[in-house]
Amino acid sequence: MRGMASPMAQFSPENVLRTRLIALGLSADVFAMVAGSNQSRISRALRGIAPFDTQEAERFLKVAAELRALADTIQPLQLGADPRVMSDLLDDFRRHGEHWSRLESALTSLRERVGSNDAQGMLEHVGQ
Repeated sequence: MRGMASPMAQFSPENVLRTRLIALGLSADVFAMVAGSNQSRISRALRGIAPFDTQEAERFLKVAAELRALADTIQPLQLGADPRVMSDLLDDFRRHGEHWSRLESALTSLRERVGSNDAQGMLEHVGQ
């Protein structure tokens, strides 16, 4: 059984985080900056060299979940790749969730009117 990962390893915090980052389209480096962590630390954990301790795992999985919620709220717009902008958006999202839920409602309404989930189409519709 050499070289085979334990079935439980797929549910390790590192693998869960890796899967979430792929789904968000984020690199480990960008995520580290948004999460306020050392890029090397995240990279080493995701490569299986130095696993997260319990506190790190909880913190990083929480940040990834918050980023997913933010991405879902602003969809079809993208989070982007600038970690500073992403951090600012995430901070605002955490502090003013009720305002963001109104934005989500407005985007949903616009999607329904336009009949599209295409960001460009929605923006063109708003400009009319």
